[in-house]
Amino acid sequence: MAVANRPCCKTAGQIIQQKLKQGVQVEGVFDSWLGAGQYSLYSPLRESGMNVRKDGNQALLHHKVIIVDDTVITGSYNYSANAENSNNENFLIIRNSPAIAKAYVDEFLRIQSISRPGVARPDWK
Repeated sequence: MAVANRPCCKTAGQIIQQKLKQGVQVEGVFDSWLGAGQYSLYSPLRESGMNVRKDGNQALLHHKVIIVDDTVITGSYNYSANAENSNNENFLIIRNSPAIAKAYVDEFLRIQSISRPGVARPDWK
């Protein structure tokens, strides 16, 4: 995923929407409070038909992870204009590691299981 283009969140959202149109399974869990923010991708992705959910806990959901097959992208990077232009942020790309990807998927599924639906889960083939 390319996050270097400004604004990075819009670029990330465009890539995700393109993948949805191609039939790629894309799901996400957003922090309940931050998901309602002015710059959040929650609403545009939900309107695109993505299975997006809001976390089911009162504390801040602070995970910043993208999982694509056996690749994990994680770190402090917030996928925001501030992260792009002002903050000292980082992200780590871990490739070709099924065991690490599985650990992140398991955590995603745990969080997803306690989250609230934003849109009905489509039937993935």
